[in-house]
Amino acid sequence: MGSHIVMGEKLVGEVDGSLKIIAFEGLKLTNTGHHVSMYRVKCLHCGQEQILSLSNLRRNTGTGCWYCRIGRRTHGESDTRLYNIWEKIKGRCFNDTDAAYSRYGGRGITMCDEWNGENGYINFRAWALSNGYKRHLSIDRINNDGNYEPSNCRWADGFTQANNKRNNTVISCKGKTLTLAEWSRETGIKSHTIHARLKSGWDIEKALFAKVRTRK
Repeated sequence: MGSHIVMGEKLVGEVDGSLKIIAFEGLKLTNTGHHVSMYRVKCLHCGQEQILSLSNLRRNTGTGCWYCRIGRRTHGESDTRLYNIWEKIKGRCFNDTDAAYSRYGGRGITMCDEWNGENGYINFRAWALSNGYKRHLSIDRINNDGNYEPSNCRWADGFTQANNKRNNTVISCKGKTLTLAEWSRETGIKSHTIHARLKSGWDIEKALFAKVRTRK
């Protein structure tokens, strides 16, 4: 039985489908007198945890845990844009194999319990539809160091989102403090032109307002 325990502990950290093994919970005696290994697993889609036997764990197809599948049957919107947005948020917050995880979950950004609980998607959809959701808009965090939660999220167009990035250049001139994108919109000079001028050592006011010479 000791070999079973050693083998069980070796599987901690593995990902099977969409479930990640986070702990070995020991052996369970079945009605037939056999011992089966039990594992605590975390769903990489919704973040929910549950305890499964190894055989049940291996049946996972990558479509999410029991909670995910029940949720899909309940609301019937798994193919909609809004549901896709919700799933992507969960992925970047909870799935350490997601390409964007390092910029979100990896630096402590998470999704609130209201949007990630048993009725997570239903609550998220209700918030979205009552707070300006439109197909051409994307979800945007007001504070880029804050979590995905109703008080820190809004629906915004591409310009607003680009203007809210952590790495935006902020420039002060003539009593105004605007981002590079905002100065570009105000002056009509492309942002990469302003950026190149400043990098070349131009005076700020000249970089922002000097007319761009056109080649004949």
